[in-house]
Amino acid sequence: MGCVAEVGQEVTRQANQRYPFINQVLAHWDAHEVSYLPAVSETELRSFEKSNNLQLPDDVRAFYLTTNGVRVPGTSGVDHKQYDFWPLREFKRVEDNPSKLYFADFMQSLWPFAIELEGPERGAVYVVPGKFIKIAPSFGEFMKLYVADDESIYHSKWGKEES
Repeated sequence: MGCVAEVGQEVTRQANQRYPFINQVLAHWDAHEVSYLPAVSETELRSFEKSNNLQLPDDVRAFYLTTNGVRVPGTSGVDHKQYDFWPLREFKRVEDNPSKLYFADFMQSLWPFAIELEGPERGAVYVVPGKFIKIAPSFGEFMKLYVADDESIYHSKWGKEES
């Protein structure tokens, strides 16, 4: 199915060279006929960061400058595994931990995913089934686990709990 609108070729080329996981995700979605949204512009991304008083990690920025998630109007809004990668405008801070930002979920918000925006764990991805459980050191690493359908991103394989 692919992107519902053309992605800026130069931005995509640069992002994919620096972050190969992006091509892997898009190829994975294409192989499973998952529709995905076109990229946000650099202006939209900066506006989002400014209005939310945050700076996204570089790999997250590169991803969203390539695609804006899977919530395509007229589709189920999730991928073939029931993951929902939210459009940038739907990201939200974790209420009781504002240094983390929700960006995706699994099984209709059963398991939301958040990214750390500050400190030594900046960029780490957590699943939030009540407690924060770190599942990847970065967004890019999380996306690689997602493409590989690695067991570590599922409940039965979660590691050490964080508070």
